[in-house]
Amino acid sequence: MLGAARKCKEMWQAIRKADFRKEGILNETNIKLLFDRCSAQIFDLTRLSTPRELIDVFDLSCDGMLSEDEQVLIFSTIKEKMQVFATECCKIHEY
Repeated sequence: MLGAARKCKEMWQAIRKADFRKEGILNETNIKLLFDRCSAQIFDLTRLSTPRELIDVFDLSCDGMLSEDEQVLIFSTIKEKMQVFATECCKIHEY
């Protein structure tokens, strides 16, 4: 989780570049482009290692694409994970 804000920023920029039509939707090809650019960051933050895994986890509408809301869900999940990590670190520090 170290450097998570920077990694999220890099992922967001890669998502914007992959969505070259500015539709706000990422299909499987766009997600592969995202993985080509940011696979290390995606794995560090979500532990997902393939485009298919990312689609399976975050594609709530089961249409094979990630809508804007589903893309935001990726970052919301990372934020929640960071909060849990920070809380655990505070508990360790208190001990």
